[in-house]
Amino acid sequence: MRKYDNEIISNAIRLRKEVRLSSLEIALKLNIPVNTIINWIKPFKLTNEEIRKRHSREVVLKKFIEMHICKNCSKRFEIEVCINRRGETIPFDKDKTGNFCSETCARSFAAKTLKGKTKIIYCKTCNKEFVIPINSGEKECNVCKDKKMKHCISCGKILKKTNKSGYCKECHRKDKRYRDKMREHAIRRNFGGHTSKYTVYYKKLNGDVVFLQSNYELTMAIDLDNNKIEWIRPKPLLWKDGKGLQHKYYADFYIPSLNVYLDTKNDYLIDLHREKVHLVRKQNNIGLLVLGKNQLTWQSVLNEKNNALFV
Repeated sequence: MRKYDNEIISNAIRLRKEVRLSSLEIALKLNIPVNTIINWIKPFKLTNEEIRKRHSREVVLKKFIEMHICKNCSKRFEIEVCINRRGETIPFDKDKTGNFCSETCARSFAAKTLKGKTKIIYCKTCNKEFVIPINSGEKECNVCKDKKMKHCISCGKILKKTNKSGYCKECHRKDKRYRDKMREHAIRRNFGGHTSKYTVYYKKLNGDVVFLQSNYELTMAIDLDNNKIEWIRPKPLLWKDGKGLQHKYYADFYIPSLNVYLDTKNDYLIDLHREKVHLVRKQNNIGLLVLGKNQLTWQSVLNEKNNALFV
């Protein structure tokens, strides 16, 4: 690589800073490659306004306004044009062609003109011919693109580049290791709870507001308050099923005076959860009464407790 004197470098920087010449003009003037000039004068870039001023000072001989017709919408519009040194009439603003009134019209016209037209190119990976739309910038065929894509190990669905597990979202959730991990996380963070969509905020006799989740709970809460019985919404009870997996059981009420938990259920759930209720009672060593539709009164609680009739 050729080395240059500090005097030449400083001269190039002076031409940019003071005279405000472009890198190409400096290169021609000093007989030095353009890339070298660009590296020297990187911190001293010309602004758009300076480029426009220089363009009008050095190239334009005459400037005036012309009326043009848009090729897309046929609307008449004004455009600033100029005559250059070769005698050609060109738009003064380099970003405008004079054919369209706006960028939207230019894009619309291109879409109409190029619609349905195709071109044949060679894939840069496998070097096979394939057809693409004429305005497309694709360089690889679909076969080569699919090979580079990540696919789910289970279902073959295309994955994002950031995916590290090798499984898609649906297959990942079905994986036993993932489910076990999330279960441990839920237990550690004390997650999990009621899923009922029925929501009632109930004000107790002592003024506390509690959150109830069924009409059965609301009926029972009203009857307990009418009989002036103290009750609270209990914390979940932990229990394990036959497979050794830990779960939470949410009873509806806890009566401190009787040291008993109450749970209101319909007839279907009473039969369905019979084994679960038995395991919760046994593992937590508690009194748990399951009340059906016709047992939502304080008198029914006393009868069940006295007779030790646990459902």
